[in-house]
Amino acid sequence: MEKIAVTELADALLEWLREEDHIVLDEFFVQYGLTVKQADNLAKKNKKFRDTLEFARDTVYARLIAGALTKRFNHSFVTYLLKTKTAPKEEENPFTKLSDEVLKERLVTLAEAILKDLQENTPERNESNG
Repeated sequence: MEKIAVTELADALLEWLREEDHIVLDEFFVQYGLTVKQADNLAKKNKKFRDTLEFARDTVYARLIAGALTKRFNHSFVTYLLKTKTAPKEEENPFTKLSDEVLKERLVTLAEAILKDLQENTPERNESNG
């Protein structure tokens, strides 16, 4: 595919969205010889494309949800697409690997340390102790 300006790509994406059956953004990107990662990089550099891509993702998300609710689409298919295709993969967060128990324990420990620090450093306490 020949090179296309990013603003023209944004316009083409809006045109592509006019078809209600268009629910997988990868399909659009393939037409222009792009990967999702390349499209995300273009979005970082161009506000119009970034806004259009965000709108496209929201539109596709709404179509998938509506399709699942009306049983137009199989709910397992929609679940798969929502998990893998509608949003860029987030960078790995170390807290997502923690169990709820460990996370709760760490939050409680942090809260206790903050409360202790506040109690020790309140002016009223320091004046009454001195």
